[in-house]
Amino acid sequence: MASTRIFATWLGHGTFLLQSPEGRTILIDPWIETNPACPAAWKNGGWQKQIGKLDLILVTHGHSDHIADALPVAKATGAPIVSVYEICSWLASKGAPAVSGMNKGGTQAIAGVAGAVKLSWTARPVPHEVTSLVVAAAAVLILFGAAWSIVRTGRVI
Repeated sequence: MASTRIFATWLGHGTFLLQSPEGRTILIDPWIETNPACPAAWKNGGWQKQIGKLDLILVTHGHSDHIADALPVAKATGAPIVSVYEICSWLASKGAPAVSGMNKGGTQAIAGVAGAVKLSWTARPVPHEVTSLVVAAAAVLILFGAAWSIVRTGRVI
């Protein structure tokens, strides 16, 4: 029987690295470099060695403590970023190599991992920008494989 174990590494705050039973590596809410709870070995670019191959980056919402390192990690690894449409559009405009936006109730499969998203909408600007762009301030990501599933809440409002 194939393994159904999911390995999760908490990197502080809302940042998690998951390894699926199928061998996929997924980074959720990448805030590494300035995250005070993230292990020192991951900082100053050490995350590249720690992560190795990355299949997918998931961003639950646009607050800097959930998205701060999404762009540098995506550029270094080539991993696609999945988030709400507006965040993906913003990240693409900043040079993210691959994005896949979702909307409320959407489901898609990327890198062999299926995911659904449920959103609670409030007005929040994308970080570090003077813009009128409004993004989801909360998301619930539901990830599932053939014999496993995980639910990750972004922020409860």
